[in-house]
This record gives sequence, C-alpha cells and structure tokens, in this order.
Amino acid sequence: MNTPCSGLREALKHCLERRLTFAAFRIAGQAVQLLVQRTSKVHHVGTTELDTLRNVFVIAPFAHTQRTILVLQPDERLSFHADTGPIELTFPESAPGEPYPPKALDGPMDQAAYARMVNEALMAIERGTLRKVVLSRTKDVALQAPDTADLFIRALSDLPSAFICLARTPDHGTWLGASPERLLRKKGEQVEVDAIAGTMSASDAPADPSQWGRKERDEQALVTEQVERVLSRGGVRSVDVHGPEVLRAGNVAHLHTRLITSGTGLSLARLMMDLHPTPAVCGTPTDVAMTFLTAHEPHDRVLYAGAWGPWQADNGTELFVNIRCMQVFDQHVRLYVGGGITAGSEPGHEWEETEHKAQTWERIIRAGQGRIT
Repeated sequence: MNTPCSGLREALKHCLERRLTFAAFRIAGQAVQLLVQRTSKVHHVGTTELDTLRNVFVIAPFAHTQRTILVLQPDERLSFHADTGPIELTFPESAPGEPYPPKALDGPMDQAAYARMVNEALMAIERGTLRKVVLSRTKDVALQAPDTADLFIRALSDLPSAFICLARTPDHGTWLGASPERLLRKKGEQVEVDAIAGTMSASDAPADPSQWGRKERDEQALVTEQVERVLSRGGVRSVDVHGPEVLRAGNVAHLHTRLITSGTGLSLARLMMDLHPTPAVCGTPTDVAMTFLTAHEPHDRVLYAGAWGPWQADNGTELFVNIRCMQVFDQHVRLYVGGGITAGSEPGHEWEETEHKAQTWERIIRAGQGRIT
C-alpha cells in the first residue's frame, strides 16, 4: 500500500507543534484528510443544531450529553495521496492554554484489580441487574517525546482496513485511534449501522460465525438487538440485516452484523445520540451498565469508546467508535482497552483479551520507537 508521507508528516508536525485544533483521518480505501481550524475553540452543539451542520468533524466523548458533542468547523481542508509532496501551512498558533488533561492523573490498574472488577460485574449479572457490561482499563507506554505524526503514518500502512484518526482539541488534548468499528454511515438516503461484538484472537477465530463460542455469539446478539430497537423507535419500518460475519482487525477478530435502512425522515443527530454508546462499548441495560462503570472504573474514559468522524461532508456521514486508541502525553502514551463481560466471562481470559487489543498499537510503537518500557 502506498502511504502519503512527506507532505503529510510535515503538515501533521506543523499542527502538533503549534497546538492547532485539527483532525486528520483516513477511511479505508480513501485519501487522508486533514481538517484544520484557525481558532482553537471547538463548538459544543445539541441535536437540533447538529442536523443543520455540513462539512464538520464530530467528536462525541463516551459519556456524552447534548452539550458535550463537539464539532470541528475547519477553515482548511487538505487531501493527501501517495504522491503528495511538501506542503506549507501558515496558520497562527492556537490560543494559549494547556491541552486537557495536561497529564494523566490516575495510574493503570493491575491484573488483580481488573479481576476484582470483572468478578463484581459477574455478581451483578448473576443478580439479574445486568446482562452485559464492558469493562475497560488503561495501559501506559513510556515514550520520550512521542512522534505522533510517525505513529499515525505507520498505522496507515499497518492497518489498511481501519479508520485511522489523529485529533487535537484544547478540551481533550491529543488522541490517536485505529478503529475497526463503524457506528453509522449515511450515503444519499441509505443509512447503515454496524453491530460489532465478541472478540477472539485472529489466529483462533473460526471463519464460520456459528462455530464461535456461546459467549461471543450472545454478546454480539445483544448489540444487534439494541440497534434494531433504536431504529424501530426512530420510526424505521424496514431494516435489512446482513450477518453476522467475521471481521478481522489486526491480531483480533469480531462478529459483525450490518443493519441497513432508508434515512428518509430520520434525524441523523438523534439517531447517533440514541445509538451511542452501544452495548458493544457500554453494556445493557445501558443506564445500569453506565452506573456500574461510573462506580467501578478508576479512570475517566474521556474520548475512549466515544464516536468521531466526518459529518454531512461531501462523501456523506461516517462515524466510527473510538476504540483501539491512545491519549498522547509528553513522556508517554496511554492506551485504552476493554472487553464485554457476560455470564460466561472468566477474569483471566478477559485480561488476555485486553492484552491482545493493546498489541494493535504496541506493535506499531515497537516498530518505530524500539523496546517498550
């Protein structure tokens, strides 16, 4: 795969060094897009306003409300192809102020602490208060002045089927993600929603979804059922269901179902709000799972398991769930990984699943920066 390097690396370093508000992304099979604002402030909008906006980039944190959907309204849009050469950006430096948060305030949990959290979830499931909850943890990788632009460019080559995104805002600092999971896509009048859940090592995953374990198949079915309920509440009368199929994403594989319907009469912003967060990243029932996560996860997810992507742009809307991601700090990066806990979960296996997911970025970091410490 030919990857745009020279001009893209130059442009990304310019944006990062000057602390500009920007988003750079690559949808599989398309050119890299760089969207840059002249001002640092990102706009907070609700559903009514979001439906009216065109050619913006949406950033929805995990624990969103109508006031925490952020949109970048770019003043400059650049496309990078394999033959894109050097390029000059002359935007002024962003307004003063440190990115949020300036440093990681909490430390990653160890395996024993994660196992205790899984066991608490299993007890809640046994009591009948939960059907599923997605538990996450963080993993810090020490890096001296991370070369974020290089990590982005390496991910373009190493993960050709993923949505690769690098964004910086004064609200959340610098984030880099490589997501296999699309939340929704709208092209013309057609709306497509993904239901992805269940994880196995790519080397062990059967090609036939029916050969996967009961736990993974039940987990995926919960997500599909929730998406169908949301579409039904939105007034959709007919949904074409395709799947489940096996989706391979780096060194792991998932079960994947696509639900396709007409977007006629739908509020796309309301649909996004109703879908997010799905049981694939939160759990079910959603409100009970969210309460459990608030009480048990020691870290703020911030943008992890949120949603981001181009909104009502020239090629339509395409939002992705922000998983397989990291937050970039001066001396380290913080990886965010998680897994779905259901009645069939086992703490040791769940820890290994998160380790497999962390390897998506660890391999890229190792290739570019040497030994992980």
